[in-house]
Amino acid sequence: MLTRSQASEVVLSSVAKTTGRGAQPGGTLRDAGVTDAKLPPLIITLVSDPAIGVARFQHVLDPNIVGGIRLDTTIDDLTDQVLRLSAGKLCSNPTNPHEQSYPYPTSCPVCGYPVR
Repeated sequence: MLTRSQASEVVLSSVAKTTGRGAQPGGTLRDAGVTDAKLPPLIITLVSDPAIGVARFQHVLDPNIVGGIRLDTTIDDLTDQVLRLSAGKLCSNPTNPHEQSYPYPTSCPVCGYPVR
């Protein structure tokens, strides 16, 4: 699971990349400049951007939870509920990383690669 600091960093950086401006923790995505057209790029950034998304921490997000993000979602809700509660680790298999379940094993039970 991501730490609150990591989750906050991912959300704030993803919103900034998507909108070109910063977000305030108490505000909504709409307040931060996210529009209907910018929701899909925001979700893609949150999930898979290797520099700022959860992928950089070798985590994954449940698409059912991420797909529920709306313009009235607050930055705090996105950080606390969506990211922290839905993030999980992947094994380090370079060809086909596998999603791991909590409690996270030291190595993947499917392929044996380390889980970080």
